Amino acid sequence: MKMTKLIANALLLVVAVLWGSGFVATKFALDANVPAGFINFFRGLIFAFFLFLFFYKKICKMNLKEFKVGLVVGLLNFGGYITQTVGIKYTTPSNSAFITAAYVVIVPIIVWGI
Repeated sequence: MKMTKLIANALLLVVAVLWGSGFVATKFALDANVPAGFINFFRGLIFAFFLFLFFYKKICKMNLKEFKVGLVVGLLNFGGYITQTVGIKYTTPSNSAFITAAYVVIVPIIVWGI
């Protein structure tokens, strides 16, 4: 399949809608008094299922060093998600999405500074 500009733009739109709707869904869940930890547990469970479904051969061959690196990265990812989820409780989904997307600009500046 040849990737045309129209298809690329349509796929970007789909990704943006899915990404943005996640913030709204999280806000709805928090407004319904679902704990932030449960939301992240459920999100992680879904991700782990699909990750294992597509990469089970590589996961089964993982050594201890790779597991430790994955654990550290996973804990950092969890920290970011739980902070974001708790933050959505106190602001709007659009503000949370803006702050979350600001890393696109901020991270290269931090890397350049380091």
